[in-house]
Amino acid sequence: RVLMVWVYDRTGSLFVTILMHASLDAAMLSFPPAVLAGPALVAWILIWSVALWVLVAAIAWIRRSRVARQSLHERLA
Repeated sequence: RVLMVWVYDRTGSLFVTILMHASLDAAMLSFPPAVLAGPALVAWILIWSVALWVLVAAIAWIRRSRVARQSLHERLA
């Protein structure tokens, strides 16, 4: 959801955000192996969630460092 809000903020397009949501749902349904059930499926979902949050954190960190560098350059100019 955080990534979807970010995409909506950058594009201003609800359609692009809906497409992103649909693709993430489709990926979630198609990626886990069919043999997973019970605790193994819960573990898979948790690992997937952590991976997405790591991606969100990396994007936020990169963005914050770019903004900090831009503001530094503006202050020096």
